Amino acid sequence: MDAGTLVRQARLEAELTQQAMAARAGVSRQTVAHIEVGARQPSVGTLVRLLAAAGKQMHVELIPLDDDVRRAIADRRAGRGPDVTEVVDRIGALTLYGSQKGIFEIPHRFEGLAAAQLLGAPVPADEILLALPDAPTTWSWMVGALARFWAVVPSGWRWPLSIAGLSFPPDEAATHVRDQVLEAAPDGRFSLRGSLAEVCIQVVDADRVQRYVLVETEFATVAAQPLDEVQAADGWSARVLRILREETRGGA
Repeated sequence: MDAGTLVRQARLEAELTQQAMAARAGVSRQTVAHIEVGARQPSVGTLVRLLAAAGKQMHVELIPLDDDVRRAIADRRAGRGPDVTEVVDRIGALTLYGSQKGIFEIPHRFEGLAAAQLLGAPVPADEILLALPDAPTTWSWMVGALARFWAVVPSGWRWPLSIAGLSFPPDEAATHVRDQVLEAAPDGRFSLRGSLAEVCIQVVDADRVQRYVLVETEFATVAAQPLDEVQAADGWSARVLRILREETRGGA
């Protein structure tokens, strides 16, 4: 939270006008206004006086760098702290369902923050991404899946892709389905939607899915993207991944 937000929050909670707060703190109303909108950064002394004028005080605590991240990792390993295992449970259920449909007979790995969570990282993961190889086995399986009323929805699309090619001879159908899917989804990302499940898939180079870490879950053993390959856009997840990588290198 920035200084302007702190000042404004304290002032509103104390039911003070900017003029009243300024008078109590010994500054001009314009100073209060500029601080609240971020046009001016107050010194520590000025900030303390403004908060005191609203009956508030600051509490600043110095902790070791990344201590909060290290505590979260330790809590996760000990089974304490916020529950971030929902993704693990969803992957387990998906594994059971997908095994019945044959999808996990294809080389694969779970990727992204879902993979990091499988590997014990205390990070949120909204998406479960399954990487499959751009190989004949994948597309042959896809032909069978589409024949069983699954639907392909390219990333960013609202409606399923109209698939032509299932009427081709079996040795040609896979090629036609591949061409249609990758034309509609050049990045190889799409959702495969069935009556009871939806799988977010990315088709990748065959070599990529050969790099994985096996993880034992309550439901099955699954393949996860190695932590050193996982990328994160949010600051918290990036810090967690950095600390875990440092630990891995330190223990090597």
